[in-house]
Amino acid sequence: MSEEQKGIASNLSNSENVTSAILQNEYIHWSGCTDSPGADEMLPEIKKTHAIGYLRAGLATEAAVGEDGFLLPMIDMSEYEQKDIRFYLAINPDNRNDMSTTRVVSKKNIEDLPTYGLVKEGLWSEALSQIREKHSSGVVVQELAALANSEPRQNRGSIEILRKIVADSITKEGRPDRLLFCSMVDVVLGWFKKLLGDHIFQQIGSPVVLEENKYRKKITIVPVVIDPDYFIFNLLKASQQAEHPHEQKHYHRKALFFASLFPDAPQVPEEIRKQLK
Repeated sequence: MSEEQKGIASNLSNSENVTSAILQNEYIHWSGCTDSPGADEMLPEIKKTHAIGYLRAGLATEAAVGEDGFLLPMIDMSEYEQKDIRFYLAINPDNRNDMSTTRVVSKKNIEDLPTYGLVKEGLWSEALSQIREKHSSGVVVQELAALANSEPRQNRGSIEILRKIVADSITKEGRPDRLLFCSMVDVVLGWFKKLLGDHIFQQIGSPVVLEENKYRKKITIVPVVIDPDYFIFNLLKASQQAEHPHEQKHYHRKALFFASLFPDAPQVPEEIRKQLK
């Protein structure tokens, strides 16, 4: 971030003024499928970032990494050769070692999503019925998976990626509604809730403990869904319900940050749209 952007950010912390500079991406972004332009170069970077991030976070052991530096299938449950996965990568232009990645997996059936089998025993029947009902009515249920950062305490890339996914996923004319399913590690979910509030991540089942084995340490994952169409609304809801003024401003600024990629979308409340003009 430039000194000018830092100054703008400081001013925003004491006001509700919006300046486009701090809403811009700081990272270089690529997204695509296995047959997209640039995939031959970017997919190895994505796989390595995924492995580095999981090792650093304790979600995988050294035994889970192959000779190529990629996670083995027992940890990376996505299938790279298929075309129903959209990969995302964010690269810090000032530090090529600082990368963030995630992916969105599309399957015809909910049961075929990569981590569904890990959490299916803990899914609440009522929540699952609601998801199935939405799916049968035409809502596309996808899985948000494999979120990883190569550098500790560098989370800007992850937030920018999530913003891009929300922008890609909101309902547009001629495109069906979408719902993002996720089996999120409890620690990661806690971090996201602190950053974005409690309302974005709707828990749909009990936490599931994955016991330690050769390839991973003992972890707890929580099944949640994210409705992209209500993402900005839920950030504003967190702002309105926050007790302290600094928290209210924090969530409000996050609403501005995410909505800046689609300011004219009907999913953006009028008060946010006006501030982004």
